[in-house]
Amino acid sequence: MAKNSANTLDQGKAPAFQFYAADFDTATRGWLPEEVGVYIRLLCNQWTTGPLPSEPRRLAAIVGMPPQDFEQVWRSTVGSKFVESKDGFYNERLEKVREDQRAFRKRQSEKGRKGAAARWRGDSRGNSTGNGREHGRNMALHTPVSILHTPDSNFHTPDAPGPLPEEKLSREEEEEIGGAA
Repeated sequence: MAKNSANTLDQGKAPAFQFYAADFDTATRGWLPEEVGVYIRLLCNQWTTGPLPSEPRRLAAIVGMPPQDFEQVWRSTVGSKFVESKDGFYNERLEKVREDQRAFRKRQSEKGRKGAAARWRGDSRGNSTGNGREHGRNMALHTPVSILHTPDSNFHTPDAPGPLPEEKLSREEEEEIGGAA
């Protein structure tokens, strides 16, 4: 079972899991509707709260069935989809999906950090002096004007020449935009 499977900050970041429809259809083909319903309810509960309780009565309560009906469904089909651990029952495939999502978010976060660091250092696209101002000016010059012109917009736009509030332009920049010092 994946470490820290649920009940962590990760829950807030991953409120949904990928549902592989073809796999689910194949795995549950021939099941009765109540078996499919119990299975999906237990998967959803595991995703949001972590391992499922080991007690059949508690599992029955999660899916909203009388315990004797639940036990029959569990024994006939659904129980084979879960593994028991010291923490309770869990579906191995769902935990793999959780771990894959966690790894993907971590990779994307690292890429974002590296990209931001490169932009601030001026390593990427050659448009930064290291203080971030040039990148901001460049972004405004390449952003569609319709996005920038909103009543609450604080963006520096191409048709509003002049320095950003806290900086002064060089002579070359002033000549480029047609302003005078």
